[in-house]
Amino acid sequence: MKKIISIILCTAMLLPSVFLNTVSVQAKTKTYASGNYRYVILKDGTAEITSYKGQPTGELIIPSAFGGKSVTKIGRHSFYNKKELTGVVIPDSVKTIGQLAFYNCEKIENVKLGKGITEIEDGAFAATSYINNESNYENGLLYNGVYLLGSLKGISGEAEIKNGTVLIAGGAFSGASKLTDISIPDSVEDIGRKAFSACEKLESVIVPSKVKKINYSTFYACNALKSVKLPEGLTTIGNEAFFYCTSLGDIAIPDSVNAIGQGAFANTALETVAIPNKVKKISTSAFSRCKALKSVKLHGEITEIMGSAFYGCTSLQKIVIPKRVKKIGTYAFAYCLALSTVKLKSKPTSIGAYAFKQTAFFKDKNNWSGYALYINNNLIKVKYKRTGVTRIKKGTALIAEGAFYGANTSKIVIPKSVKYISDNVFVYCPKLKAFSVDKNNKYYSSKGGVLYNKKKTRLIAYPSGRADKKYRVSDSVRIISANAVRYT
Repeated sequence: MKKIISIILCTAMLLPSVFLNTVSVQAKTKTYASGNYRYVILKDGTAEITSYKGQPTGELIIPSAFGGKSVTKIGRHSFYNKKELTGVVIPDSVKTIGQLAFYNCEKIENVKLGKGITEIEDGAFAATSYINNESNYENGLLYNGVYLLGSLKGISGEAEIKNGTVLIAGGAFSGASKLTDISIPDSVEDIGRKAFSACEKLESVIVPSKVKKINYSTFYACNALKSVKLPEGLTTIGNEAFFYCTSLGDIAIPDSVNAIGQGAFANTALETVAIPNKVKKISTSAFSRCKALKSVKLHGEITEIMGSAFYGCTSLQKIVIPKRVKKIGTYAFAYCLALSTVKLKSKPTSIGAYAFKQTAFFKDKNNWSGYALYINNNLIKVKYKRTGVTRIKKGTALIAEGAFYGANTSKIVIPKSVKYISDNVFVYCPKLKAFSVDKNNKYYSSKGGVLYNKKKTRLIAYPSGRADKKYRVSDSVRIISANAVRYT
């Protein structure tokens, strides 16, 4: 029996974004109950409290275990708006207190924290009497044992965190717009999410040697921040860690760093970047809109440059992409207006849509081979005005995502050399009637003008210009690629 695809129906069901291919579906985590507590089991076999049923009164002593499962995390919003709580005792087993965990528990006056805490996320005790009582503060800072939980709103000038402090809670100084200098002792091991976000006048920071990670948005929008010293031994620079630090013109990333998160240095004033050897991927938007960035050194072990990694770095003139890079993401170097030299040493398996859009390289007519732009043997883009039959030149190994987007070609002939066809290559080709693949191609084939993989188990692209209302797909097909029948 043949499968019948209604072209109109399939088109309507596809995702609205042309270059969005994957929908992530997460399995629902089972929730357990122990009295009024609700919890889930984490991957390491420990428990996370997710909520509390009803309105607890007085002081709440949180259990250290449920059914033999150690309680290691108090989840985000888990005790939100418990109006009658006056105090909370957190056991030594707890390592993490989540964002807004006790938010708006207005009557909480006393908080006893266990000895095992390694992370307190932003707003964990926000809008409680404990936080709002200025008598709890010492020199404008709120300590709970070895944990620094917050600072007074009006804190200004220089602030010195006392020695022996091991953790700075998330959001502890967030929005301290008059803070100009911070002294962090060597005893500190963790600086929480958004700890110094929007400290608009903070000019310099020395991160202590025991800190292994710069968390999410730790220094977000510190517009005056010019000097940051990161310790050797640091392993992770988290998502948006220095995002929008518009005065940050230089930073030495330690060789120990193995991960740089999404948007970590986006919208900074960095002029040069040297990626440490342990970093294997340049994350999404990691250095996007660094308009002063002139030099980027990518080491030979990098395997992927993700979407918008260097988007809008308008001063960047040259990039050398090392030999192990297999994937270059969507908009990776787009709108790097001065980028005139692109040296690709690798043999990529995927190049995203518009990876080099509006670069000087893209605009230079000398880099175009007639109707097409190539980098080595990789077909990057075909001109919109291309009409008639397009014969991809022999020796082409890869066709980049969106390479034919909007082209008016009527037929595409694919040679035997093509090994990789990225996603969404042929979307919105309004006059395209047929594909033809060389019979000696080891990876792709065509049948009736439709593009398949060699074994015909995947339908890759149905010509956009056909007027058919229905198309019969053979039983061998197991996968229909995203946007395979879009704009038909």
